[in-house]
Amino acid sequence: MLQRHVFKVIAWLSVFIAAVGAAPDGGYGHHHAPSYHHDPYHHHKPYYFDYTHYDHYGGSHRHIQKSDGYDAHAEYSVKYPDGKSHLTVKFNKK
Repeated sequence: MLQRHVFKVIAWLSVFIAAVGAAPDGGYGHHHAPSYHHDPYHHHKPYYFDYTHYDHYGGSHRHIQKSDGYDAHAEYSVKYPDGKSHLTVKFNKK
């Protein structure tokens, strides 16, 4: 009977020690001090993008985008099988 009681005490003590050892230290973790400087500004790079798809049955599609780093220009065009076409042009100036 005494051995059984000692075994239970040792078992509960080991569970308690394991639970305390697994608990995170410091509550919610480490927090950094607030930053009082601005994030670095990344300049936009110029780019050119051209995608064209020709389909004998469904017409053709074209998408062009270009930018000089400040202003952007985009064109979207669709040519339908019956010969009609549709062009959308968008500008974005800063």
